[in-house]
Amino acid sequence: YRPGTPAARATLVAQSALVAGQAAGSPVLVAPGAQWQLGGTGTSAALEALLAAPWTQSMTVADLLASASAPVTLEDTLDVGNDLPPERVTLLQDRAESLQVLAVTADDPEDALLDWAEPLTHAVPVTLRGEDPARERAVAESLVALGETLGAVRIAESSDLNLLADSGDIPITIVNELDRPVTVTVDLTSLSPSLRVRARPEVTVPAGQELVAPVTVDAVSSANVRMTAQLLNSTGAPVSSLQAFDVRVRADWGTAATAVFSVVLIMLMIAGIVRTIRRGRKDTRTRPGSAPATAPTEPDGPESAPATGATEDSETAADAPAERPRGGDDG
Repeated sequence: YRPGTPAARATLVAQSALVAGQAAGSPVLVAPGAQWQLGGTGTSAALEALLAAPWTQSMTVADLLASASAPVTLEDTLDVGNDLPPERVTLLQDRAESLQVLAVTADDPEDALLDWAEPLTHAVPVTLRGEDPARERAVAESLVALGETLGAVRIAESSDLNLLADSGDIPITIVNELDRPVTVTVDLTSLSPSLRVRARPEVTVPAGQELVAPVTVDAVSSANVRMTAQLLNSTGAPVSSLQAFDVRVRADWGTAATAVFSVVLIMLMIAGIVRTIRRGRKDTRTRPGSAPATAPTEPDGPESAPATGATEDSETAADAPAERPRGGDDG
């Protein structure tokens, strides 16, 4: 018979009647098999016909396990030759445990774990048991997908940095390539006593974005310091690999530069004040005035009248012709 036909439903109901007669009322677990698939409607007509039979009654697996049933002895091992190699099983287990640690950084760890661990189900399907080449390809593809998820939250590579002050911030760039935000703690460690880390900031990185987290440090002395940075979840477990870089600490350079800058600034201020004073003196200095175009007018007053008359008489006398003196002969 063909699945989905009336003959398939009738065959299933008939077989269930035979099982019910042999079981004498004992519960029976029905497993449809790994290749069983539902139709386009999402329901199985054969199962509906089975449950509609008068000698069947549905129950959950939990109720079945809790009920009294006859013990069954199973073999310890079966078909060992088709098992997945132990090293592959160990590798998949390590990936699953790492996903559990990473899921703690999400808002909903359980939902995030179900989403990120989906490639694990593709690596160990029952249908590929005994199909070594196909199963090996499935395992390899699953490991690649899981590796991409585990490496999606990381610290970006950084070049060497300079610290020219007694204290400052070390910028740590966090990359989140996942489809949901993550909350992590930046663990910055100094491998030299010349530089001390003040705190470990906790930041939330949006999905598919980068974020720069400043970490405050204090310089003790000038030196070249090796530092490592790593991301942790809320339980303190690492969720990224270590990122190492060097910091050149030159605290005395910053002090000297500040002193030189202060001296230069004071000299510029003094030079500006002196220049302003000189310019003010030059603008207020008295300059000689130019001669007027016309003579000033004599003031009119009683004291000046005689002098004016005398001047006019002298001018008239000077202009008149001189008279000849009279002698005795002219008389």
